[in-house]
Amino acid sequence: MWRRFASIALPVLSTGACGESERPSHGGGSGTGGSTSGAGGGAATGAVGTAWFEVIEPLPAVVEPGTEPSAIQNETDLLAASEDGSVLMGSSWLLVMQGNVQQSSAGFRWTRETGAVDLGDPGAVEADARLIFPERLSHDGAVVVGQSGPGSLAPVFHWTEASGMVDIGGLGGSSGTTLDDVSADGSVVVGTSGDLGFRWTAETGVAALGAFPGMERSSSLLVSGDGQVVFGTASSTTESATFRFTAERGMELLDAPCRIPPGGVSHDGSTLVGLCTTEEGARAYQWSEAAGFRSLGAPPATYGVDLRFANAERGVLVAQGKGTGREDSQALRATAATGFVALGALPGNPTCSALGGSFDSFLTLRPPMSADGSVVVGNCLKSDAGTMLGFRWSGATGMVAMKPLAGHARSRVTSVSPDGIVGGTSTDGQSETEAVLWDASGEPRSIRALLEASGVALDGFRIDDVVVLGGGRLLYGRGEDAAKHGRAWVALLP
Repeated sequence: MWRRFASIALPVLSTGACGESERPSHGGGSGTGGSTSGAGGGAATGAVGTAWFEVIEPLPAVVEPGTEPSAIQNETDLLAASEDGSVLMGSSWLLVMQGNVQQSSAGFRWTRETGAVDLGDPGAVEADARLIFPERLSHDGAVVVGQSGPGSLAPVFHWTEASGMVDIGGLGGSSGTTLDDVSADGSVVVGTSGDLGFRWTAETGVAALGAFPGMERSSSLLVSGDGQVVFGTASSTTESATFRFTAERGMELLDAPCRIPPGGVSHDGSTLVGLCTTEEGARAYQWSEAAGFRSLGAPPATYGVDLRFANAERGVLVAQGKGTGREDSQALRATAATGFVALGALPGNPTCSALGGSFDSFLTLRPPMSADGSVVVGNCLKSDAGTMLGFRWSGATGMVAMKPLAGHARSRVTSVSPDGIVGGTSTDGQSETEAVLWDASGEPRSIRALLEASGVALDGFRIDDVVVLGGGRLLYGRGEDAAKHGRAWVALLP
């Protein structure tokens, strides 16, 4: 079974706080709202602003006649949301373990009014032969970009309601394309085709960014939110460097003491933040066109570091620090004002990891921090039995344990909203799992109880994964229905 990982930019939704937040939400919008009859099998009650819960059922499965139902695994996953939360993007995938193993995957776009709408296929293949992997959703939810086929060199597609799914093509003579990034409005796609980075728009098609003398290869890595600036890597067999591309000035090498693979780029492309590795070890950096390269400091001397997330607008990044032993692992945060700061550990749970690391098994990579970088989340393990507790860190509170519900022993953070509200699960260590939201002090509240108090029943649905959008009222994730089928879900809390 092919499962593809995609990055997600968590949306911002200002619908009123359902939990404590140290920061206001950074945007407008009224949530999904609208019709109460969307596709799917979940409970949904009331009009705009009232609580509802909906299960997103798979697209129709195409299987051989006589196939045993027990051999069919037909599930849904949600991968991204629009900025206001009104549009969700997901995958409906099928695995049939009978005879010749059959695998297929379709992409869908969901709204409350339409339910899950099939994105189609650029090659118009049969439904049971599709391999569609949606990966990026524009901020307004109008554009979906992904790849159609297995492997990293599968064709890249661009979808809008007007055009349907379009194969963007590649550079002449290339053996395949890779998708690297998409602009905020979805109109610009960057990636690599053969040995060269490219920039695509509907007007220009795939256009090569070029290469530098002596460095015959290039690859695109990031595009600014406005689509005007591309950052990437130029390389040869012996050297590599980071470049910046604009239509007006072409490719320009960045003046930096090392190759600085971009971690995060500002909306206008003027600033980069990420990690830079030198002979002395890793350094956090900030680069701007105006000021050039600036070090944000080095991690604690004993740590190797992996970048988890970088916010160029705020000049902050989160990395994972790994020391010499298993217990010597901490989340790190770096800014120009503080340099690298180790976030610490929870009593009895010394091995702490920022969200998105080896403790997590998400279909999408989620930012471990709030939109302004003031809140960082993750999970800590005990050294003996591997018992997990989630954490929430801020400069004001330090590291705070996300408490399990009464009678439970473990908690697991699965997301943080742009305004710092934490969501995840609480478990008794056996078979009982409940989805929860935590406030800034780590007190949990059951999502099931919040919905049931408003008259919305989950009807035996078990939630295993929670993504919290801005304001803490609109949520989505993954779980199992009463028949143990894996299903995506979406809910609006009271």
